[in-house]
Order: sequence, then C-alpha cells, then structure tokens
Amino acid sequence: MTKRRPKSLVVKDAVQGPDESAGQYSHVVPDRDERAWLISCVAFVLILSFFAYLPELKGEFLWDDDALTDNPLIRSADGIQQIWLEPSKNVKEEHYWPLVYSTFWVENRLWGMNPLGYKLTNFLLHLLNTALIGVALRRLAVPGAWLAAAIFCLHPFHVASVAWVIERKDTLSTALYLLAFLSYLEFDRRRSGVHYALAIAFFMGAMLSKSVAVTLPFALALVIWWKRNPARARDFTPLVPFMLLALFVALLDVSFVRSHSSYSSGMNMIEKILVASRGVFFYLLDNFAPAGLVQIYPRWMINWHLLQAYAFPVAVTVLLLLLWNFRGRLGKGPLVATLFFVITLAPSSGLVDFGYMRHTFVADRFAYLASVGPTALVAAAMALIAMRLNGWLPHVAKVAGFTLLLALGLMTYSRSMVYKNLKSLSKDTLAKNPDAWLARFNLASVLYNEGKLEEAYEHLSEVAKRSPEFPKSYLGMAMVRQKQGRIDESIELYKQAVEKKSEFPDPLQYASALTDLGQALLKQGKANEAYGYLKEAAALRPDDPDNYFTIGTARLMEGQLAEAERSFEEAITLRPNFPKAISNIGVIRIREGRTVEAISYFSQALQLDPSDRSIQDNLEKAKAIQEALDRSKKPQ
Repeated sequence: MTKRRPKSLVVKDAVQGPDESAGQYSHVVPDRDERAWLISCVAFVLILSFFAYLPELKGEFLWDDDALTDNPLIRSADGIQQIWLEPSKNVKEEHYWPLVYSTFWVENRLWGMNPLGYKLTNFLLHLLNTALIGVALRRLAVPGAWLAAAIFCLHPFHVASVAWVIERKDTLSTALYLLAFLSYLEFDRRRSGVHYALAIAFFMGAMLSKSVAVTLPFALALVIWWKRNPARARDFTPLVPFMLLALFVALLDVSFVRSHSSYSSGMNMIEKILVASRGVFFYLLDNFAPAGLVQIYPRWMINWHLLQAYAFPVAVTVLLLLLWNFRGRLGKGPLVATLFFVITLAPSSGLVDFGYMRHTFVADRFAYLASVGPTALVAAAMALIAMRLNGWLPHVAKVAGFTLLLALGLMTYSRSMVYKNLKSLSKDTLAKNPDAWLARFNLASVLYNEGKLEEAYEHLSEVAKRSPEFPKSYLGMAMVRQKQGRIDESIELYKQAVEKKSEFPDPLQYASALTDLGQALLKQGKANEAYGYLKEAAALRPDDPDNYFTIGTARLMEGQLAEAERSFEEAITLRPNFPKAISNIGVIRIREGRTVEAISYFSQALQLDPSDRSIQDNLEKAKAIQEALDRSKKPQ
C-alpha cells in the first residue's frame, strides 16, 4: 500500500533538501486531500489578512502621499506623457520611477482622490506578491513554501509598504520582480525565447517602479549556483543582458537623483559599510521580533574610529563564512537565502546616498522584498521539523502554525490602526522616537488643520530647534502667526524660511514660500517689498495664475497701473475664468476714468462669481460714478 503524504500547514516537498534537485525545479502536484487542506489555509490567510489591514484600508492619505494628491501630473490629461518623457516636471519624486506614477494617473481617472481605491490596489498587490512568493518557493522546492508566503502576507513588518499609498513602489516593483523571476525559471527549464523576453520585460518594469529590483540578476545567479551541481559558466551566460540592463538603470537612477537632490550624508565608504552591515542585523531582528516597529527609527551615530563599530561587518562576514563552510551539511539553501537578503538590501542600505538618510538609515519598507530570504528560512526550518514528527505531534504543529499566523495577523491589525491617519502615525512615532522631528512636524500640520494653533506652534518651534535648517518649520510657524493676526511676527518667520533656499526639496515649494511672504507683506501695505519676492516666485512658477494676480495687486497698490494690468491679464490667460483678476482690471479702469469699461469688467466677474460681495460693491460704485457723470453732462 502506498503511504499517503501527511496533511500539514506546510507543503512537504523536497524532504531531502533542495540542493539535491540537480537543476530540476519542483512540479509536484498535490493530491486531493492536500489540495483541500491548502484551499482551507489560503481562505484562512485571505480572511485574516483582510481584517488585519481593514483599519488602514478605511484610513486617509499619509505624510508624503502629497506626491500623489498634490501632483499636477496626476490630474492633467497629458500628465502620463510628462511622467515618462519629462520626468523633471515630477518635482515630488527624486527617482525615475514612471510606472508607479502611471498607475496613480490611471487610478485618478477611476476614483479621483478617494484614498480607498489606492489603498485597496496596494493591498491587492500585496496579496499577489504573497501568491507569487509561494509559487516561486514551491518551484524551487523549498520546504514550507506556502507557510513562508502566509508569514510574508501577515507580517506586521510590511504594513508600511502596504498602508502607505506612495509606497506603491514596493508592492508594484516586487510583483514585477517576482514575475520576472518566475519567467526566467521557466526559460531556464524549457529554454523558451518567449519566457526569456517576458523575464526581460518584467525586469524592466520592476526597475521602473523601484531601483531595488536591479538585484534580480544576482538573485537568479544564486539560484543557478544553488540548483546546478556543478554550475557551469554557460549556465550564467543568459544573465549577462540582465546585468547590463541593471547597471544601465542603476547609473541612470543615481544620475537622476543627483540632479534632483543635493543631499549628501558626508560619510566615507567605511562609514557606509558600517551602516549597511548594521542594517542587516537590524532588519533580521525586526523580522523575528516585530514588537518595536516605528515609522522613523533613531538615526545611528557612526564613528569609524571606534573598534566596536566593526562588530557588525565582522559578524556578517563570519555568518556567511559559517554558512559556506557548513553548506555540505546544511545544504546551500541557508547560504543562498542569506545572500539574497544581504544583496537585495544593498541598494537601500546606505551604500549610496539618498534623501531619507537625513532622518534615519533604516525603514521597514526598505526590506519588503529582501525579507523573503529570512522568512523562507524560518518556514523551511518549521516544515522540516514538522515532517519528522509522529503520532499526535503533527496536529500540534498545525495548531502552532495557525497560532503563529493568527498572532502575526493581530500584530498587523494593531500596526494597521497606527496607519489610519497622519495624526495616529505621528503620535506613535514620537512615542517611540521623540527625536523624530519630521513626525513632530507632521503632527503640527494636523494640529494646525484642527485649529489648535498654539499647540501646533509649540511643536513647530521644537522642530526648528532640533533641525534649524528645515525651512518648513519656519513656514509653519509663520502660517500660525498669520492666522492669529500677528502679521509682523509672521513676516519675520517667512523671511527666515526663504533664507534657507537651498534646503527646500524642490523649487515649487520655495516659490510657494516666496508667494506667502509677498502676500503677508501686502497685508502690511508693503507692496514694493512684496513685489520683489513675488517676481522671484513667478520666475520659478511661470504657470501659476495666483502668483500673477498677487503681483498685479502689489503693482496696483503702488499705482503702477500698466504693470498691474499686464499681470492681471497674464493671470486671466492662464485661468480664463478668474473673477478677481477680471474685477481688478475693472478697478484699473475706474482709476483711469473709463467707467463704462469698468462696469463691463465688474459685470463679467460677477457672472463668474455671484457670491463675491466685493465685486458686487465695485459694480455698484462704478454704476454710481457713471450715473453721476451722466447727470453732470445733462444741461441744467
């Protein structure tokens, strides 16, 4: 009698270990009992993951989701072309990742700026990644493949990548990366040109979503070395185009970032290696003990002159040497999984400068894809242990597996609650890392919108102390004081902000600060001083009708009627239905004594905005002036 394979939460293939497969990938078809068991497990994971992510699915946009919500390229009809062909116009993004913003552009046509649609897309991509990870590990004959996928799905470590809409770059790039990975495995098995072309296409898409995908050729090389015994040079030849493409895209992205961001960590290469090696153990700890997850982790102090600073690179080296040395007893699998983890982390490990390093060197989302390595190792170990159990112990293993997944789901639910809105996220971050001045700034923004002005000002003042070169804190304080009617203080704070021109993340934000300062000066009657700031803002934002309107107002206050009219006309050209600009041309006509024309302008403006009382008053005054003129012309 054939012995039936025991049911388990894990898929029990490759009991001898994947190293003995000698280049063949797994195509084990589960029997009927196992299929039923697998379907039950999938249903359990799907239902649990939905409820785990439900709080954030019902939540709001977060933090720098304004790269989507305040991005004119997403809203404009021709924005899709500019996203691909004029990336410099996408001032909210310092990388060239057009595929991500293309998905946002499409979604904006489907559900506007409703956060639910974007969040649901991220969640579905996460589920797709879960399925692809299970398929990929199964194809590689990794024990516990589906358990690894379930752990990945429910692990709270991934909430940042799923709940934060702008991190579509993680979920989308990973999906395309895994599709490229599976396509290449199929090519390697069948030598099919179609699958090779698909692998190239998916790989390119992944890199155009996030540059971490450049590590795919190295991951594939690891798999070939792992599965071939022995591996020959010609086995790696098809990867050469992938590596050349990866090198080209990596250099292109680095060049693009440097042209968009002036940030430099100031660290030498030794310090960067110290940061990267410490990050390896940081992410391993967060994977295995995810109790202290935080949006912005404390930024490490790195001193390469201290001997103890070298403990982490030494530990990484020792770990890899041990796995290499014991590959005969353990198999190559643990070494491959660890190398995959280290290599996939490399692009965001701090070896290359990027803007977020000013806040912290690590973030959960940086290891979204890389975490597959340690997750697969843990699941494989659990599966191999479960396979050796007899009697009633396999049932204990099942319960333990479900308990683990349930615990992860509850932790993810708790973390998902934090990501409901910016206020809860900022408070959670500050509770765990009080030095996270960016989270403090975000909290101040929320308080400002809630009308808690003095509380917001206190937080902004604290941000200015902790990061004196951060201009937005001064802008925030200026807005608070302006709203409180303390215009003199507001103007001084605006001036402190614009003095830090080089610290603004993009020219548009600097231009906006100049405009705010100009408008504050106008309220104080300092039209001539305001004009200089407003002209500088117009040079940076030549397509902003509001700025031209403000310039016209400044010139009108100074009695420069011709200049004022030109500015108002420029504003109307950019925004044809601009009632206040049209009305102000009417004011100019009044001053020129051309009352009939003024009445025409005021009437046109009032048709566009019947609720504007100031336009109504101007029209009535113009009519009164014209009536007086008409009476004066009548013979007595």
